[in-house]
Amino acid sequence: MTLFICLLMMAGSPAVQADGEAPVPDTAAPTATLDVAGRWYTPKKKTIVEIYDCGNATPCGRVAWIDPDMEQENLFTDVNNPDEDLKGRPLTGAVILSDFNPEPRDDQWYGGDIYNPANGRTYGAKLNLEDNGDLRVKGCVGPICKGMIWTKAP
Repeated sequence: MTLFICLLMMAGSPAVQADGEAPVPDTAAPTATLDVAGRWYTPKKKTIVEIYDCGNATPCGRVAWIDPDMEQENLFTDVNNPDEDLKGRPLTGAVILSDFNPEPRDDQWYGGDIYNPANGRTYGAKLNLEDNGDLRVKGCVGPICKGMIWTKAP
């Protein structure tokens, strides 16, 4: 299942900037270890999302790679973006995770956004590193969340 289909399954959640722009870094933010940084396969290993420091010690994520076999499913462009200026942009490089609270709590990043290119909607997001090193990614609408597991990618 691709990132986009997985995110679509979370329908009912709000979250990342539909314009794909990374948030402006807050230079006054504390520097902390970004434990979720790295390259992550989505559940079916058809997409890699690169998570990096937004510049304020919080995670941001962008689409780093899409399996070339996905071309037949038209998953290379952002055809559902509500912003007409961004509709049709390449998804590789698009920011899909942002705006997390700078103070993680209960071993998870919370208060962030995740953008779903499959429907052009943004949902609330939470991230936490599992004991086995996998990344649990949750998309939320209010208190209702649906999660998926991402695994480390090269």
